[in-house]
Amino acid sequence: MVVRRSTAPQIADRPSTVDRTAELPDADLWARVRTLSASQRDAIVLRYVDDLPLADMATVLGWSQGSAKMHLQRARRALGAHVSGETQPGQSAGNTTERGVS
Repeated sequence: MVVRRSTAPQIADRPSTVDRTAELPDADLWARVRTLSASQRDAIVLRYVDDLPLADMATVLGWSQGSAKMHLQRARRALGAHVSGETQPGQSAGNTTERGVS
C-alpha cells in the first residue's frame, strides 16, 4: 500500500486567520468569519484576503479543488445566513440545503 503525504504546508505553519482578520475593515463581517469552522475560515481568508485562486487555495490547504470549493461555498452560506439573520453567531449554517447564495 502506498501512503501519500501532502507537500502542502500544515495549517499550523501559517499565521492564524483569526489574528489576520482582526485588523481588516468591516469588523462586524470579520467577527462573523471568526465564528466559522477552521476550514471554512481558512477558505474565506485565503480567497478574499490573500486573493488566491481556487487551485492555489487547494494546494496551500492540502485539499482537492472540489473540497476547497465545498468549504468556500459552505462558508459563504453560513455568512449569508448571519447577514440575513437566520442564525446567531456561533451557530453553523453550513449544512443548509438552500441554493443560490454565492
